[in-house]
Amino acid sequence: MTKKYVLASISINLTIILSIFLIIGVFKIELLSNIKIIFTLLFLILLVIFSIISYLCKNKNIYNIGIFVNLIINIILIYNTVNLNIKYDYILNLFNKEYKYITYNVYVQKRTPIYNNLNKLENQKIGMLSKNQDNIKNYLDKIISIEYISYQNTDEIANAIDNGEIQCFILTDDDFLKIDNDKINIKNRVRKIYTNKIKDTN
Repeated sequence: MTKKYVLASISINLTIILSIFLIIGVFKIELLSNIKIIFTLLFLILLVIFSIISYLCKNKNIYNIGIFVNLIINIILIYNTVNLNIKYDYILNLFNKEYKYITYNVYVQKRTPIYNNLNKLENQKIGMLSKNQDNIKNYLDKIISIEYISYQNTDEIANAIDNGEIQCFILTDDDFLKIDNDKINIKNRVRKIYTNKIKDTN
């Protein structure tokens, strides 16, 4: 009996630890809204409570169901935690705060429907702000072979895509809003084809 409760305690504690790391990771990287994070946390708490109740239940069938459910939960949590950490390397950053993640969008002109995903931009030219070039290159070099052209401000990028100097550009939402639409009506003539979070070490 003691052995049973020890195993149950280890399994539940593992669930709690994995849940904490996963929730913190999702929150830090801002993959979900705060509301969704809260609902996810409540759901995980309910699963832990269910596991505890089932482990303490004298009914063998309910106990076995609890073991199975808790095992599946831990497998899912381990899988998601490992994959999230591989993609964003967030666990180490929880302790040393070396970097943050910023959401970037890749834009192309609406008149170029062939560029409907990032892979279609292979060997093309992409514009970006010089202040972000290192972070963007480090990220995109792992995904696609593309030529980078740096600009000092967003209006230069808008001019470049307007005259065909580049086929796409990559900016944050805030930087995209800085494009002066009075000079170049580019905002209504481009579409977003890719969005992801990129490590910012500046």
